[in-house]
This record gives sequence, structure tokens and C-alpha cells, in this order.
Amino acid sequence: MVILPISSLGVFTYYTVKDHHKKEIEKYTSSFASLLASQIDLYNTRVIQTLKYILSDYQEIKSLNRDVLPGFPYLESLYILNREGIVEDTHPYNQEQIGVDFSKRIPLAQCLKEGGPVWSETFISTVTGNPTFPVAIASKDKVIVGFSNLSYFMSTFNLIKAIGVGELIITDAKGTAILHPDPSFVQERRNLGSLFPIEQGLKGREGFFKYTNEGKKMVGSVVRIPNASWVMLFQQPEEKAFALQKKMEKILITSLLIIIVITIIAGFFGATRLGYNLKMLLEKIKALKEGKIDDSLPTRALSKEIDEVLSHFSETAETIRLKEESLQAEKERFLALSENAPFGMMVTDQDGGIKYINPKFKNYLGMT
Repeated sequence: MVILPISSLGVFTYYTVKDHHKKEIEKYTSSFASLLASQIDLYNTRVIQTLKYILSDYQEIKSLNRDVLPGFPYLESLYILNREGIVEDTHPYNQEQIGVDFSKRIPLAQCLKEGGPVWSETFISTVTGNPTFPVAIASKDKVIVGFSNLSYFMSTFNLIKAIGVGELIITDAKGTAILHPDPSFVQERRNLGSLFPIEQGLKGREGFFKYTNEGKKMVGSVVRIPNASWVMLFQQPEEKAFALQKKMEKILITSLLIIIVITIIAGFFGATRLGYNLKMLLEKIKALKEGKIDDSLPTRALSKEIDEVLSHFSETAETIRLKEESLQAEKERFLALSENAPFGMMVTDQDGGIKYINPKFKNYLGMT
């Protein structure tokens, strides 16, 4: 009769802990993906603002101000076109490009109709050997085309790699790899549209997904980059993501089995003694379920076997506490990196409400 409530409590504890950690992993992965997406969106916004500034300045002084252009490292090159798409000026200056018809290289008609920005398909730059993409913005009589230097993203990529929390994949609107842990994917312009989370992102679906990639079980969160319609996937192996959860599951299952076995053995020593000892065990289980380490619980029982079980529970509780502290330390480490990152970071919810802004982004917005 005693085994049934103990088993029920153990099963309840097991599924409660499992569900809690699953939600925590999904929340952490989604938040980190949103944080990275905000950084990339900020980069694209900066490109757009810079192109508008340069175009306005060009129309005023009738030439490119080459003294200020080196201050925009995220732009690889610039082209000034007339409304027919003929190149009038370039940076860096290239005499051979003057007079070239550029109208086939960008969606000129769309740009002239909408004013821009209009984003074109990515390709490998002959200058840097990295992916680049043209962004076009039109005024009444001129069109500026800026080729973005995507190697600028490498600071973000290297930060993720240094932290060791996962992998970052970015594709353009057609699923072509822009950023990938394996550089050959980018150099060969591989299309990742068949990868399940990328496929979902291209369809406009964001969220947390479980899937298989190259034979490995993975988990990841997909976020779309609004301005350029890119898809960003932050992923990590399922085994790594749920490592702490699986360890805790093993501890809880082992503990439950030990309780059942010891309960059966203890039945031979009489109902009174068994009831007393099981009361202490249940208190230990409740403390473990609530994530508390209660050192005030009695540690002396009426039998050697139960003494051993109580000792095992104390060790189990201490192990869980240390794991929780380790997880908290990792979270604090990530927060410290975000607070001291050399670039701006912002996390928003699905409705566009701001959930977090780091100091660098506050400075960029002029916030105190």
C-alpha cells in the first residue's frame, strides 16, 4: 500500500522536472535567437541609413564624398546610377565601370517604383571572397547601390563560437547560405531550403523545432530578419541541449527505484518502523521535487538500509543543486557577455515589444 503513493509521487516529480527543463531550454534558445536577430537587423538598418545619407550627399555636391566613405566598413562598394541604370560613379572608383548598364543586376523597376530599399540575391564577392548582396535605394533622379560586406557578421559568429552555446546559420530569402559553421557551404552557395527549420522560416514560420541534420538530432529556433527577408537558425545538438535534464532524469529514476526496493525490504521490519522511515523519505522526495536542499531533515533512521537511502538522497539533492548553480552561472555568463558586447543587442517579443536592450544598443539609440 505504501509503494503506490511513493511511485505516484516519483512519477509526478519526474514529469514535472522534465517539463520544466524542456520549457527552459525552449525559452533560452528562442531568446538567444531573437537577440542575435536584433543585432543583424540593426546591421541592415545601418546599411540602409548609410546609403540614404550618401545618396542625399551625392545629390547635393554632385559627387561621392570619398573622405567619409572609409568610415563605413560594412559597405564593400558603392555604385551611383541614373534612372536608366547606367553607372555614373563608383567607390572605390573604377573607370571601367563608368557607363556600364547596371539595370539587369538589380530589380531596377521595383526600386524606382518603391524607392527602396530593394534587396537582391547574395553572391560571392570577387573582392573579399565572402558573401555580399546589393541593396538599392532610389531618389527622383538617382539610384544608389551598396554592396554589403557580410564578413562584418563574423564578430557575432566568433562570439557564439567562443561561448560554445550553439551554431548560427543564416540564409537569404531563397535559402542560400550566407553564414554557416562550415565555410564551404557559403563558398559553394549551397541552398539549405530543404533543412526543416530553414524551410519553415522561408514560409514565414518562426519558433522552436526538433529535427535531424546530417544524421544528428538537433534543436533550434528560427527567426526571420525583417528588412532583408533572411532566415536565421540558432541550433545545437539535442544531446547537448538536454544533457542536464537527462542527468536529472536518471537521478530521479534511480532514486525512485531505490525507494521502492528499500520499501519492500523494510516491510520485513514491521509497519511501525517502516511508517516512521517512509515519512522521512517522503519529506526528502518533496524537498527534491521543490528544488530545495533542507539540511534540517532528520538523517538518522532506525535501520542501516534507510540510513543509506537518506545519505543517497542528500547526495542526490546536492548534485541537483550544483547542476542548477552551473546552469545559473552559464546564464549569468551570457548576460555578462551581452552587457559588455561591442555591438548593440535587442530582444523583442512577437508583438514587437522590447524585452531587453543592452548598453551598446541604448547608446546607439541615444538612451540614457
